[in-house]
Amino acid sequence: MQGKEKENKMKKMTMIIGVVALAAFSAQAELIDFESPTYSVGALNGQDGWAHSTGSANVVADSTVVGPTASSVINYGWAASAWLQRDLDVTPAAAMTVEFDVSQWSGTAVHKFYLRDQANRSYAGVYLHATAGVWGYQSGGGLTGNVYSGALGIGATASHVKMDLDFSTSTYDLYIYDNGGALRGSLADISFVGADTTLANMEASGGARLSINNTYASTLLGYDNIEVVPEPATLGLLGLSGAGLLFLRRKLS
Repeated sequence: MQGKEKENKMKKMTMIIGVVALAAFSAQAELIDFESPTYSVGALNGQDGWAHSTGSANVVADSTVVGPTASSVINYGWAASAWLQRDLDVTPAAAMTVEFDVSQWSGTAVHKFYLRDQANRSYAGVYLHATAGVWGYQSGGGLTGNVYSGALGIGATASHVKMDLDFSTSTYDLYIYDNGGALRGSLADISFVGADTTLANMEASGGARLSINNTYASTLLGYDNIEVVPEPATLGLLGLSGAGLLFLRRKLS
C-alpha cells in the first residue's frame, strides 16, 4: 500500500510540474496568427496592439488590411514608405528565435521585417524584393546580400523565415524555407543591424518590438504565424522540470 501511495504522489507531482512548465513556456512565447475574433478585416492599425510608427506622414490606418482573402494574413500596401509596429509580451533573453510565414506578395516593393526594441534599435531584419523573388538580409551596412536568388513560388506558394538571435555575439542566423518545408537558403553570423543592440538595452527599453514596412505604392505582402520565443527561458524551464522530477524521485524512494 505504501508503495502505491508513493507512486500516486509521483504521478500527481509529475503532472503538476508538467502543467507549470507548459504554462511558463506559453507565457514566454508569443504567436500572432491574425485569426478572428482577435483580428477583423480592415485597418490593422489599432488592432491587437499594432500601430503606425510615430511621426509617419502616411495614413497607414486607411490602407493596411487584414485577411482580404480566404486566409487571415496581413496584406498591406500604402502610398509611400511607412512602418507598422507592435510591442511584444515576451521577456528578452540571451538567445531569441523569430519565425513567420509570408505569401501573396505582388508589385515592386521591397518588403522589410525587423525585430527591434522599444527604443527602435534594430537587431535582426530581412527583406523580400517582390518582383525578383529575392530574399536579402539587414546588417550593420544596410540591406545587403541575397540569401536565395530565384523564384520562390511567387503567388500561392508561401515561404517561411526563421531568424536565430545570439546576444552573446551580437549576431543572428537566417533561414529561408519553401512551402514544403525545404531549406532554400541560409546565412550564419550576420551582425546585428543597429548600434547599442545589447540585451540590457532591449530590457531597458521595455522589451522587443516587431516592425514591418514596404517601400512603394500598390503592393501587397501577406504575413502570418509570427512567433517570437526567448530560447534560454525554455531550456532553463525544461532543466528545472527535470531537476524537480529527480528531487521527487529521490524523496519518494
